[in-house]
Amino acid sequence: MRSAAQAFRRALADAHPQLQLVGGEADAASPVLHLRLQPQAAVAPDPQAALGALRQVAAELAAAHGVLVAVPQYSSLEARQPQPSIKLCVHAGLAGGDAAAAVAQAVRGAARSVLGAGAEKRK
Repeated sequence: MRSAAQAFRRALADAHPQLQLVGGEADAASPVLHLRLQPQAAVAPDPQAALGALRQVAAELAAAHGVLVAVPQYSSLEARQPQPSIKLCVHAGLAGGDAAAAVAQAVRGAARSVLGAGAEKRK
């Protein structure tokens, strides 16, 4: 399971110029991965716009690529809310093979479809 999580982290590290894989070495063994918009992404400063863009990426992943991900929703009563993210959970069934590369390719395609190629959307 640890090797599968690490393989997914490597594959998703540069999936799209406007997406950032959260967590470093300390989180390398965690099967839960979060993708957030890069701070310089066009919609990143506005949390609602960022959430909307990530929801569109998640919907595109499901509809066009068959990859199911979650976009966490937090209560407005929470004093401090985390930045919006797409959450992927790596499980033992995804270990080995080309699963990490296939998911990274799907994320790349969905992000490109929703966010564009990347460079032209940066400030």
